[in-house]
Amino acid sequence: MYPRFGIKVGNSTLCISTVKSSTATKPEVIANKQGDRVSQACAFIEKTEHGNEFECGLTAKQKMASKPNQTIANSFQLLLPKEFVEKQEVAVLHRVPANFNSESDKFEVKSSRNSDEEEAFEIGAVEVLTQLLKSECELAKQQHLEDAERPIVVISMPTYYPSEVSKTIKKAAEEAGFTVGQVIHETTAAILPYSQDNDMENKYVLCIKSGGLFTSIALYYVQNGFYSLEKTFGPFSIGGDQFTEVLIDYIAQEFFRKYKLDINESKRARAKARTAAENCKNILTTLPNTQLYIDSLMDGVDFNVQITRARYEMLIQPILAEFTKILGNCAFGEIDLSHVILLGGNMKIPVLQETIKGFFKKSKVHFNLHSPDEIAAIGCSLHSANLDGDNLNDSSEPYEGLNANLYLWHNNNVDEKKLILPIGTPVPHIQEIEIEADKENVSAEEQLFNLEISCVKENKTNVLPIYVKRPNLNENKFSLNVKIDKNENGLQVHLDV
Repeated sequence: MYPRFGIKVGNSTLCISTVKSSTATKPEVIANKQGDRVSQACAFIEKTEHGNEFECGLTAKQKMASKPNQTIANSFQLLLPKEFVEKQEVAVLHRVPANFNSESDKFEVKSSRNSDEEEAFEIGAVEVLTQLLKSECELAKQQHLEDAERPIVVISMPTYYPSEVSKTIKKAAEEAGFTVGQVIHETTAAILPYSQDNDMENKYVLCIKSGGLFTSIALYYVQNGFYSLEKTFGPFSIGGDQFTEVLIDYIAQEFFRKYKLDINESKRARAKARTAAENCKNILTTLPNTQLYIDSLMDGVDFNVQITRARYEMLIQPILAEFTKILGNCAFGEIDLSHVILLGGNMKIPVLQETIKGFFKKSKVHFNLHSPDEIAAIGCSLHSANLDGDNLNDSSEPYEGLNANLYLWHNNNVDEKKLILPIGTPVPHIQEIEIEADKENVSAEEQLFNLEISCVKENKTNVLPIYVKRPNLNENKFSLNVKIDKNENGLQVHLDV
């Protein structure tokens, strides 16, 4: 069933992309009702006599300043295990407008109906995610799907999320109306669009994701179309929040200098400044300057100032220095790093792109094939187009693959070696192969073969001699069963006649 879809779910934003056929190579990002290609991961909840009513996206975010007790944002991180949330509490919870009850792990929403007394109720992060995905499902069903059809989707999640979170994401998406093909790492998804047009075979690829709250890094090795996740780093507490805060502080300082009013004394004024700062930050990724205007910022006083990209780049220099320090502390090892892929909304900031290019001078840095905040969704949609709709994988199960190529050949005929199993072959795996007998010793009952285990990325090769008896002397072929399994000692290879 086509079209297929891919969704990037983040702490701050969501993005949905579609591929219209199995042969399509150009995914399309679906714009929301406001015409934006990236939606805000924000929900506004109103208590009615018919139950809870949700508004999602930009309209919900616009009500954050005036009705914070009914608005939930940045809730995706709260799907993580409780010990992680507690560890990152300062970074996570201070950006959630509604109160969060850490004992019940739910948001405390206060809604007033018809100017009556406030009604308080609780709602969990999973239900919020379900409502956000329902909005994306509505966009998906506009792509020429029958009402009864459930769109097939691949969804991304950060590399530092444990595998059990993928089950939660899958459940929420299915309740929203999707059929989930897989839940994959967003860094894996980001590689897929670039691998179509770049030589990444037998290469190391580094993915750097900088999102709303955190930055994380993942190192991959690519061989035979298999993406092997070698190392992960982070999450580090550098995100869009920090890049926005410097602008808010600048607004506060300028406003106080001109009018002797401190916006830090008013939550509403601070929220209005945040909205303006986020818009300003996004505009400066494409334009050299912008006019920042805030109507009635505090005590009826408007604020108006022009901000240039050069000024903003000067303000974020301490963040860039910390970013460079993080890259320097990551132990990538003695490897030839060929490609660096940037993803996440912060990677649209030109000076951050240049900072990373300056750090990885010998690598090709990618950020302009697609927008960095759309690339994960586009990769997910490409992956969904290749899935068998009748046999969708259970994405909650971890995938393990063979980490070397297996070759087989006769005694001394190494030039005629045959690839029997490539790197990335799923484990466990059973396969029957046929190989002709040694032409120089056709009549022998027993023949010598060599099995080569070749790990290209580590530049290691092991060759094992194997003596195989022919079950039938009249046959000029050997049939072998190759079985790969895993036990406490690692991957095991068995050959049986």
